[in-house]
Amino acid sequence: MSTDLSDARSNVDYHLKYLKARRNLVRIPPSPPERDMKELDIIGNNLMCPVVALIDDNKLLIGLRHYTSDKWQVVSVWTLPGGRCDEGETLRTTLEREVVEEIGITNFQISKFLGVVPGAKKGDVVYTFVGETKQKPKLMEPEKFSEWTWVDIDKVPVNFINNDALDLIRKSQQE
Repeated sequence: MSTDLSDARSNVDYHLKYLKARRNLVRIPPSPPERDMKELDIIGNNLMCPVVALIDDNKLLIGLRHYTSDKWQVVSVWTLPGGRCDEGETLRTTLEREVVEEIGITNFQISKFLGVVPGAKKGDVVYTFVGETKQKPKLMEPEKFSEWTWVDIDKVPVNFINNDALDLIRKSQQE
């Protein structure tokens, strides 16, 4: 196992232990799904990257992101709406900000927290959520993305950025 993957898995293990401890300490009475997701209220840092799998009729919204060497490496990969937390920002606030910045959607609901997986970049941790919207995505950052499209969950291109997150999404749709 490479050091990068080992470091990422260690970081994920830490966050999973944190979430488990937090769930045991905080008891919230039953409420609508989004309000019951304590993970949305976690204060993030620059290694935390929440993403939302927006799903409509078994189709997943993905964007073709073109990274440059100053951001990561020169590569084009399909990804989900979401991104890196600003210091002190909650995961909910990050998702709201990133979804507006990337696809112009201002009204979406987060329905489920799927889990935490290692990010593509060393040390990053990806908090993966599922959500819905009735709004249509727009290409808001053409300098970063070339398109946003809906694809069958079982036909996501092989150059998807995070297969661990994709596995969580696919499993959640089979439940």
